[in-house]
Amino acid sequence: MNAIMATAFIIYNTSTDTARLGGLADRSGNQLSE
Repeated sequence: MNAIMATAFIIYNTSTDTARLGGLADRSGNQLSE
């Protein structure tokens, strides 16, 4: 059970980090455009 929870936790963190980086890239791109 701990291994399953750890794997889910890693996947969750990876997906949120990717979304956050994508959001930062979008914001910096918008700032550069303006």
